[in-house]
Amino acid sequence: MPTVCLLMSARAAGLPSRKAFPLSARWASYLLARRNRLIPSARVLLDRLEQEAGMYLGDDIKEAALKTVGE
Repeated sequence: MPTVCLLMSARAAGLPSRKAFPLSARWASYLLARRNRLIPSARVLLDRLEQEAGMYLGDDIKEAALKTVGE
């Protein structure tokens, strides 16, 4: 399987403009991978980022992002 590097903005991730926020490339890549059915769950990976790397953007932002990919 080839290695893919993805960069995306919040707008490209389909997040509503009223919830615009700086979206890390890692969050964006997880959301895009989930949208394209390359991973079973973005939520699991985002939870790991919070727990292991301390990347916390807030529950409302996380839920809005996950909603855009059907989670």
